[in-house]
Amino acid sequence: MGNENFYEILGLNSSGAATQDEIKRAYVKKRKEYQGNEEKTSLLNEAYSVLADEEKRRNYDYDIEKSIVMEELDNVKNFEERKEALCKLKKVCEKHLGHDDERDLSEYQTLIEIERSIGNDDVVPYLDKMWQILDGKMEVPEHYEWYEYVGNNYYLYDDVDGAIKAYFQIYKVAVPKYEITEKLISLLCNEKKKPKTAIKILKDCIDRSDIQNHKCFYLCKAYEVVVNLQDKTFDKVKQVLKSKISVVVSADQPDELTLRALCDLFIWMAYALENKSIAAYHDLEQIYLSKGTDNPDLKNLYSMIKQFEVVIANNKRHECIELMQEDSLTDKMRQKIEDYLINDADSVMDSLNYIKENAPLLVEQEKEAYDFIDSVVTQQYKALKEYSQFIKDSHFGGAIKTILRRYLFKDVIRYATIEDDFNKAINQFYDDNNLNQTREEIRMLDRLYPNCYKLLAEYLFDGQSVVELLGDDELGQTDSSRSVANNKAIVDYPHARKGYENRPFYSGFLEMIIILVATVIFPPTLPIVLVIKTFNRYTKIIIKVAIGIIVAVALLLIISSISSLF
Repeated sequence: MGNENFYEILGLNSSGAATQDEIKRAYVKKRKEYQGNEEKTSLLNEAYSVLADEEKRRNYDYDIEKSIVMEELDNVKNFEERKEALCKLKKVCEKHLGHDDERDLSEYQTLIEIERSIGNDDVVPYLDKMWQILDGKMEVPEHYEWYEYVGNNYYLYDDVDGAIKAYFQIYKVAVPKYEITEKLISLLCNEKKKPKTAIKILKDCIDRSDIQNHKCFYLCKAYEVVVNLQDKTFDKVKQVLKSKISVVVSADQPDELTLRALCDLFIWMAYALENKSIAAYHDLEQIYLSKGTDNPDLKNLYSMIKQFEVVIANNKRHECIELMQEDSLTDKMRQKIEDYLINDADSVMDSLNYIKENAPLLVEQEKEAYDFIDSVVTQQYKALKEYSQFIKDSHFGGAIKTILRRYLFKDVIRYATIEDDFNKAINQFYDDNNLNQTREEIRMLDRLYPNCYKLLAEYLFDGQSVVELLGDDELGQTDSSRSVANNKAIVDYPHARKGYENRPFYSGFLEMIIILVATVIFPPTLPIVLVIKTFNRYTKIIIKVAIGIIVAVALLLIISSISSLF
């Protein structure tokens, strides 16, 4: 078809508003016009065959409308334009729904990706719609990828029942992929507390697997589940499974099959470590060691597993690092990462350094993931440490905190989720009416939190220092700036008693009510409270005055005594 517009071929307006009668008349007219021109007549017939059929025309109109929006999306210049184009695409996709077949599955998939792109993680309703189309209407073998897609996304968004029902449908008709089996068994054991159901599924997978290395995979997982049961009635089952694993990885088999089976053994050893199933790991390790293979690749894999064991055994794989290694992150997961980096940066840094030092093969194997983690944690560690205090500092407004959060966690949070707040913060930060406050906050940020200032300056001020940016010198600083420069806290009531420097005279309406009620019951309450509060507010002045009075009285007494002697 090329890029030809079927409406234009028929001489109609490309908007697609033509009626069926208008399409037919246009076709007859053009057919006479193109008589003898085989190429144009063929294209005309193709256009008419599509536009004359309501269903084909509806799909064609949709493709045209979608292509226009997609072209607009390809040419956006900023995030705002991109968001607007995505919202248009969302409306186009929603308008095309209603077929209850694979076309709707594709549209729902597109809608899920759109929602994620505009900062909305509420996609489970779309997954439910996809499941309604799949369940009982589409055979799993022909639509395996769709069942897998729905199951994996249910799993990602913590919908346990949704993930289990999708994975279970796959299991019923085919031996699932390793990753699906691991997730299904994990959900059954950890979330549903049904390890015996998990064992039955794994036994069935073992029986249905024709390939030896696949059997090894399912045998190892079954062994891990049985070991974790810690039920002596399963001791015999454990021994049988261990014996079968040993047979599968036997060196008597052809080298290639043995290699694959041993590789699968390593995979499950790693899974066992990740799941903290240390006993199962050591048993599987003994099976590998009993084979005594000299294969250099296997030896290298084993060395990597041993390094991973050291990390796990010493509890040095921080959850923050685990999350940052995930392929897909929900906003809930991103928030957990941000919270860890703010509140537990030392532990995250310690964990990362330990892994880099004690598991270099693991770091090299997952280089891309660890490079990302390094860029977020190591390179910004000092700023992260300062930020944990900065966000609690009441001398800074919300605008500068929002802006700094955007840049400090740019690789963690999705911009779409904070776009509106960020734009408001930027406008407030640069508002002429807030200029003095902004300048003061910049000065304080530089003096109190220099690494946070450096990060902010990198994005907003081309890396300029405060002196370069504001032309500051010692004479140009405000009292509060000099106070900060001398590491003195800025206080609201400098003459108050220690601990009361920033406290209001009354802490709130409730306190006033309590004082009034107490005064009704015991009238002297109000003057007593006023005296105490006044003393707390002006303690230093009162003490100075009291000392002055005492000194003056003492001097008068001394003078009086001396005078009486004469």
